[in-house]
Amino acid sequence: PRGEWTQVVVDGEKWGTLCGDGTDYAFQIRLAPEGAPLDRMVIGLQGGGVCIFEDDCSAKLASAPGLFNALDDEPYGFGIASNDPAESPFADWTKVYLPYCNQDVFAGGGVVEVLGNLELPRYGAVNLRAALRMVRDVVWKEMDAEGGAGFRPDQVLALFGGWSAGGYGTLYNYHWLLDDLQWPRTAAFPDAGMALDNGELFGVAALGQVKIPAWGTQPLLPPYCFDGGCAVGPVRYEAISPRLKQSPEQQFLIVSNPKDDTQQGDAYFSDEATWINTMRQSVCDTRDLPGINYYLTSVSDQSIHVVSLRPDLWAGSVDGEVMRDWFWRAMTE
Repeated sequence: PRGEWTQVVVDGEKWGTLCGDGTDYAFQIRLAPEGAPLDRMVIGLQGGGVCIFEDDCSAKLASAPGLFNALDDEPYGFGIASNDPAESPFADWTKVYLPYCNQDVFAGGGVVEVLGNLELPRYGAVNLRAALRMVRDVVWKEMDAEGGAGFRPDQVLALFGGWSAGGYGTLYNYHWLLDDLQWPRTAAFPDAGMALDNGELFGVAALGQVKIPAWGTQPLLPPYCFDGGCAVGPVRYEAISPRLKQSPEQQFLIVSNPKDDTQQGDAYFSDEATWINTMRQSVCDTRDLPGINYYLTSVSDQSIHVVSLRPDLWAGSVDGEVMRDWFWRAMTE
């Protein structure tokens, strides 16, 4: 139905999808209400951290089993994800919510990783891409049935992003929407998923060297950025930037709060000052690249993890720039 959230449970035998606890993958879709165009989309990737080794994966599986299952996840409904036109200009767009259930930052290529006594399916990218192909097919069918020009991939206007681990997943899958789905008018918004490297032996870059092959990720990466360093956000931006802006909407909209204990910990920074300085340096190094844009909120007295879902920050301003308006202009001007 139009304008209502509907859960879709994916046929794993047909699509090759799987969650970390062995259950079926599922996602949520809310087709644009009647009268609104179906091919205007907001696609959101759920967060939920990451586990790397047997100990931390086993502990998470025991303490938070919902992180390995997609069947009970409900869509977000605030800030950028709100269905209230008074709160979000994207309220009447088609919405897609992709749960996170493999603890692999949506990068897993469909392998079962053996971690001592634990066997953990790493299917994050496979799940994401199957879901979006299904969404594409449904929207295509509906638009063709309406008559007129029907579905045209080059006319799809999409905001593709995620929060925390979903922000990492945005980095690692954005190219696929441009190159394979061939939706050139898609912008990416990683929120609190900057994937910064701490410069040490144990960090995002080093883990990329190990986990890209271990998770079967390499065949899913773009041919212009596929080594371990491509797990790092700024490296990714530098690689993809020359290929962006083929349409005005084709760009990264990177959002975060600098003081973010969760993001700092997930990227293995032990010291907050090093984390914030690394973030600042990353912004300075990449903000002038074509298609790379930043909106950093300025809460300095508390740690804030994920900003675009928080109504006060979504409608708030930094240096006179309202986040909500900044997103809208990125997609319309």
